[in-house]
Amino acid sequence: MTNLISPRVNLNGNDKEDLFQKARDISRALQGVLDALQRGTDLVHGRNFPVNGIRTYALDAYGERATAIHAMLHEFNSMALDIMRQGEE
Repeated sequence: MTNLISPRVNLNGNDKEDLFQKARDISRALQGVLDALQRGTDLVHGRNFPVNGIRTYALDAYGERATAIHAMLHEFNSMALDIMRQGEE
């Protein structure tokens, strides 16, 4: 996945607070998805996969998605911090 680049606060663009809020809104939504994944662990409970080997595949796939969402959450949190630090140099 290509790394995100933080928007730059400038006179022709959105103001700092607006950019920060948009990045935080995305972060909060991603955190909600991670929370839902944690609550949904019964989806990969052994009793729901009676065929040997399939549960391991399901757990791996579930974990991959959680890892990807967590990485995106980190990116948007970092973006929000970067936006707020602009102009402080």
